[in-house]
Amino acid sequence: MKVKIQVPPRPASDDPKHFLPGPSDTTLAELHALRTFCETGLEGVPHLLHTKCSPQGPDGPFPDGYISYTVMTKMPGQDLMAAKFWSLSDDEKEEWRQSFLLVLKSIWRVQIAPYDCALRNVLWDPMTRECSIVDFEHYRPAKDPINMHETEEMQRWGLVHRPPPSTWAGEWGLIKEVNAPR
Repeated sequence: MKVKIQVPPRPASDDPKHFLPGPSDTTLAELHALRTFCETGLEGVPHLLHTKCSPQGPDGPFPDGYISYTVMTKMPGQDLMAAKFWSLSDDEKEEWRQSFLLVLKSIWRVQIAPYDCALRNVLWDPMTRECSIVDFEHYRPAKDPINMHETEEMQRWGLVHRPPPSTWAGEWGLIKEVNAPR
């Protein structure tokens, strides 16, 4: 279960009596993703079981803000950071990477491309020997999973080392690396 207590955002007018209606964009995004996963029967991701989102009222912890409850399936396993992914043998890392790619491509097929890419959001279940991906508050519409650049995606998620940039400006994203390996 995820519980979020939201401070009411103010509109551009800065009039404290006028609040924007509804829960935060991140809450709405995650609810949409979890519903999509449930409706499509997608494996390797949590499914929405129940949700409630309502105004807190004047007596809430953040008066007139929102409180949302999201009940979702719990994914088995341990996140790759806690599982010390980079301490594994090369064969184990490759097995985990391939399992990860299967799940990520299935997520992309339902038009969701998460961008909170981190080892903490990838779980490994030693019983089934499969990965799961969690945390869908931040995503954008996915591209075609067939044309996914697998190495770049695994670099973004921290599953593969990325080559060092040739200049300090490249490291800070000030210039695009023209001759960067693909």
